Amino acid sequence: MKPSSQPTNQETAKKISSFFCTSHILRAPDKTTLQLILDWGKKNNVVLKFSKELASFSNMPEAAPEDEAIFLRESAEMILVFGGDGTIISAVRNYADYNLPFAGINFGNLGFLTTADPKNMLSVFEHLKNGIYCLENRMMLNVSVKREGEEVFSCDVLNEVAMQRLLLKKAAKIDVYISGTHVSSYEGDGVIFATPTGSTAYALSAGGPIVPPWVNLILISPLNCHTLAVRSVLTSEDEIITATLENPYSELILVLDGQKGYELKTGDQVEVKKSKKNCRTVITDNGNFFDILRRKMGWG
Repeated sequence: MKPSSQPTNQETAKKISSFFCTSHILRAPDKTTLQLILDWGKKNNVVLKFSKELASFSNMPEAAPEDEAIFLRESAEMILVFGGDGTIISAVRNYADYNLPFAGINFGNLGFLTTADPKNMLSVFEHLKNGIYCLENRMMLNVSVKREGEEVFSCDVLNEVAMQRLLLKKAAKIDVYISGTHVSSYEGDGVIFATPTGSTAYALSAGGPIVPPWVNLILISPLNCHTLAVRSVLTSEDEIITATLENPYSELILVLDGQKGYELKTGDQVEVKKSKKNCRTVITDNGNFFDILRRKMGWG
């Protein structure tokens, strides 16, 4: 069953005539497929330019723009991501500053965030060219680290940020506050702070709830806490969450979308809040979030 009204995180689409294409090199299409995509672009008067990494890996340097940043800022209208969910998440972190929509072509495994599969990608390109799609705005989180009062690290994530203890180290004790109010002291393997998009990723594995992407909030899920009384917490997108490591015998790492890390020190203050950026995701089929959840994740 679809929601009774259109989710408030959707926006009107427009016809696309210029794409920037990127991929993880281990998930990249072969050269024959990439040439097929370029030929489709020439036939349909659509500009397709590859990232430097994709052009180099496929040995097609002529497909890359002379200046990638200028092309993204002045010419590109959409970013095509070839790969799986991890590739899309990485691309969002790398290119969210340009405020362009993302369309994923699933050359990975699950493809929960992707728009199309290789077998139907050309027909999806036609839809994108003609403006037959929807855009879904997904909130992101900004995480920063203050050390002795000074900011030493900052990053925006699509899925989640986890304060996670290093292997074989003492259990972590993390004090968490929501807009200055003490929530809990989590003692265990760490804490996850997730977006609605991230609710179906690491936070789900930790026992957190499933949250539709149009319900903007921040999810706090403990990791293997040493008590039965601790549960996940949902709070407003407008709150600012702070967390500190209180156990000097433990070591924590800040894990960003499961892909990047930043080592924390005792006394560091981690601040998590809604990012000023968002992820504009392309939707082309009629299935809604729960349809995809059942079909791709075997839920329900």
